[in-house]
Amino acid sequence: MFHSKKILQVLSCALLFSSLTAQAQTPGHYQMLRVLHVEPLSYMSDEGKIAGFESDLIAEIKKRSGLDIREEVIGSISQGFDSLQAGKADVMAAALSITAEREKIFLYSEPYFIGSPLTIVTKDESIKTWQDLKDKTVMVQGGFTHEKWLKELKAEHDNDGSIKSVPTSFLAVKDVIRGKADATINDDIIILGYVNTYKEYNLKSVIDNTFGQDRIAFLINKNHPELKEKMDKTIKEMKADGTIDALLKKWWGDLFVK
Repeated sequence: MFHSKKILQVLSCALLFSSLTAQAQTPGHYQMLRVLHVEPLSYMSDEGKIAGFESDLIAEIKKRSGLDIREEVIGSISQGFDSLQAGKADVMAAALSITAEREKIFLYSEPYFIGSPLTIVTKDESIKTWQDLKDKTVMVQGGFTHEKWLKELKAEHDNDGSIKSVPTSFLAVKDVIRGKADATINDDIIILGYVNTYKEYNLKSVIDNTFGQDRIAFLINKNHPELKEKMDKTIKEMKADGTIDALLKKWWGDLFVK
């Protein structure tokens, strides 16, 4: 049986923090939206606390910069885009890649991770490359560019196939585990955690370098260049002194060691 405890943690995390949305914006602080994925990137611990690499990263940024950042867990990245654009929040943390389309609307912090944007998780042994998805049923997380890539792939091969979008990476992986989809794709920093967390379901990962590397950063409301400046300075310092590499090693071992 799919881990009911883990399901409840993921699906209820936004509810646990929903009261934050009703709080008035206090002058002098910044509201950060968090979209949780899976251990070890970002998840809800058994004690009901937000944990993982991204939490450690944010805590260190706060400590070094002195920024007053209040965190709020939300249910989906699409929700975060809407809130940022409407000025209801100031920054979002969700392992977001830098894209030209998003840069027209938002600011980005200095990237804190460089990875592969095309990582496939599947139970289908016939899937070995990106091209093998052309006639498969694939789940994607809403708000990411993978859906666009898949539509272009299927159009290139005159194959509509089936592309389904869900709010979270967890729901996408769940459908693969339950046999409702052949595969899901996402950035390596997000999706490789599921392969380890759900070992009993024989998931495998396939990294395809068709789209090169991805820069992962915090998304910032365009009205807050001063927040970007402070975050950039701190992240650059943490990259230079090895702090970010140490955090990656703490949570993933040697997986992302350069």
